[in-house]
Parts: sequence; structure tokens; C-alpha cells
Amino acid sequence: MIGIVKNFYSPEECQALIDHPDNIWEIATSKNIEGKVQTSGWRNADLAKRLPIAPKRIAEAFTTFNEAHYNLQLSGRMETALNRYTEGQYFKLHYDMILDDNMYNQEECRKISGAIQLSDPKDYDGGRLIIKGQAAPVDRGTLVVFHALSSHEVTPITRGTRYSMNIFAYGEFTL
Repeated sequence: MIGIVKNFYSPEECQALIDHPDNIWEIATSKNIEGKVQTSGWRNADLAKRLPIAPKRIAEAFTTFNEAHYNLQLSGRMETALNRYTEGQYFKLHYDMILDDNMYNQEECRKISGAIQLSDPKDYDGGRLIIKGQAAPVDRGTLVVFHALSSHEVTPITRGTRYSMNIFAYGEFTL
């Protein structure tokens, strides 16, 4: 199940996040199948830690989606970051719930994932967010919400730059 909220952020809110003077871009990392952190191969993107605009609105959207489709126990903890994909960058097929040997030592895990499209789709080509084989809308300001175990990817950018915000809602880890 995928939830879509068009016009979640205004174009001005999207641009404010992209242009924030405190954005410090770093090479994004990911964990490979053995749980080792890597900076290439699986994910080729840049990341900036950034708090969202209107976090209460985001929490409400995640709660509504969760209650309608999964009824997972969420703790209220959320994690956010900005993503920047330039020509040639991508994120191969993956899950947001981290499944490795360390997960059994965690009190919480990612349960619900979301992405907000910050870029105007005219500013880039490629870079499509594909969730369970379905292309997500590219309309600026659109929020897409899905289960953290839904497979998804970002296809390679072929022109320009794509910005998005990732959001993860956490809950108690239980088997």
C-alpha cells in the first residue's frame, strides 16, 4: 500500500529546504547485506541532515496512513534527511527497515517510510522513485508514504538535480 498526498508542501516550502543555509552535504552511506557501511555501489547520492517543515503535519499524515493500512505501534520518533541526486546518482532497490544481525539488539526500528518530492520535475530527468514496481508521482511537494519493508529504488539521474526529503517513523522492534 502506498499513500500519496499531493501539495503536501508548497513550492516555497520545498525551495526553503533545498536552499537552507545550514545544509551540509555529505556522501550518503548504506549498509550492505552483511551490515557493513558502504559509500558506493548500492547508493550514490548526497545527504544533508535537516528537520522538516511542519513536523506535526507529517506526523498526522503518517498516523493516518498507518491507522488506515497497518496499525503498527509507532513510538513517535521520526528521522529526516534531505537527499540530493545529480547526474549518474541513484539508490538501488532496498528496504528502509534495516534487516541485519544488529537488529535484534535494537529497541526500535523503522516501520513507516516517506518521501517528499522537493524538486520541480522540469529540473531533472531520471531519478524516479519506484515503490514495489510502481512509479511515485513527481509533482513538487508530493508526500509518498509506505511500509518500511516495501522494496523501492531511485533510478539514475540522467540530467539535472533531484532533491527529496526522506522521513522514517520508528516503533518498538518486535518479532
